[in-house]
Amino acid sequence: MLSLILFGLGISCTTYIPSEIIRDLSSIQTDEDEEVLPDIDELEPNIPPSINKQTPEDGITWAPNNPIELIWGFDDEDGPKNRAELLASLSFMVEVDTLSSFATAKQYQISGWNTHRHETYPATTYYWRVTVTDGKDTVQDNSPWKFYVGGN
Repeated sequence: MLSLILFGLGISCTTYIPSEIIRDLSSIQTDEDEEVLPDIDELEPNIPPSINKQTPEDGITWAPNNPIELIWGFDDEDGPKNRAELLASLSFMVEVDTLSSFATAKQYQISGWNTHRHETYPATTYYWRVTVTDGKDTVQDNSPWKFYVGGN
């Protein structure tokens, strides 16, 4: 039972609170030492990863009837410092096309590696680019490279 007396007015009032509410309120536990901190990811902006193609070099002629190994470098300044962990934290999409517009590109989703083996046909020019994501930002390579596969 809760009693309230309003002084100066000479009014007294008694309010009854059901026992179910009192039981519910008594079960709430608080930890006064607990500190609520904002998520650190919300405070510090993500630094996007970077990509740089390594091989085949732009404009190179490749021997016919041989698959070509596409290899690219990568970095993520705010990612893991261990190279293997960094590679595992990134995912790549490699696009290869015979058109510089990439309108008919074959796309390969790659995780855990920074290479892709691609089958080639003689007397064909190929264009390739890589997109990298660190789970927060996605960066597409804006300068595709090309290579030519010689004839038989």
